[in-house]
Amino acid sequence: HVSPVMMRAVAALPRDSVVFAHPETARLLGFFTGRSPYSNERWETALCGLIQSPLCEEAKDRHRKTFEIYYSSSPGAVAAFAASSGVTHFLAEEEFYLPDYLEGRLGHRYRFSDRCASALGGRAAGGSALLDLAEKKGVELGSGAWLLEAGQLKDPGRLKSIAPDTARP
Repeated sequence: HVSPVMMRAVAALPRDSVVFAHPETARLLGFFTGRSPYSNERWETALCGLIQSPLCEEAKDRHRKTFEIYYSSSPGAVAAFAASSGVTHFLAEEEFYLPDYLEGRLGHRYRFSDRCASALGGRAAGGSALLDLAEKKGVELGSGAWLLEAGQLKDPGRLKSIAPDTARP
């Protein structure tokens, strides 16, 4: 799922960029691009497995928030997160919204399907405000991936026009 085009696009971002991505992609961003992911599951595991620290709680909160925002049906929630989190770019990948992924049938090494399904809260798979926003306002990277600059989400009036009923089938 991680393409060379995607990694080159992220590597071309300013060095101080903070990239919001699905955990399966985020774990590779630092290594392949030198850019910081908003949340990194490996940091959460390392920190929380070794020490009790406020950093551990922050890592857990970021990881939980990643699923909430990645699978949110609310464009306003994504925009509010963009404004308050320090994230500079969003990476949305269609494959992580497919029923086969969400139901754990794709055989990824690091499967998060239980957390994804929990974040969906019973909603049908296949649609997300982040994916819809990225497709409308972002740059297509091929292979069902889009890069969206957080600054593109600053116009709340325009975001209201992307209603939940226009989500992908």
